[in-house]
Amino acid sequence: MKSKLIAVLTAGMMLAYAASVPPVLAAEQTTPAGAVATLPDWIPKDLASALEFRNTYGATHIDNGLVCVVSKLKR
Repeated sequence: MKSKLIAVLTAGMMLAYAASVPPVLAAEQTTPAGAVATLPDWIPKDLASALEFRNTYGATHIDNGLVCVVSKLKR
């Protein structure tokens, strides 16, 4: 009985907190960056270019605001 009362009070406190937080309107958010029209040549498009990318840059490369991460496939 005591654990159910604690669970109800905890849920009530979380609901009261969620209701008191004002929502963020889209007009208050910053404008997102536009999409890239074409991907640069250094971003891999197949397995062979992904292996070449990993040998050249390692697992991660950042260039001109673009981030590319290549990871090993777990089997």
